[in-house]
Amino acid sequence: MQNISAIQKLPEKEKIKIINKIWDSIDETPPNYFEDKEINLLLNERLKEIKLKTVKTDSWENVKKRLTNKADVRLKKAVKNV
Repeated sequence: MQNISAIQKLPEKEKIKIINKIWDSIDETPPNYFEDKEINLLLNERLKEIKLKTVKTDSWENVKKRLTNKADVRLKKAVKNV
């Protein structure tokens, strides 16, 4: 962790250079997060669809709003029925 402390003290331009070097060193092939090959194949296929923009995506903020609204509606219905 001493290296991170040293990096945090660097000027912003130097930090960005380091970030770019790290980013460029990451393999383009998605990693296998799970032991189950079928799950990895499915995740990799979905990542590919997202990159190719063949599926509709949404921001986390929009998804969170929709889920929160649905939860609020269900809670109001549940309270109303008590």
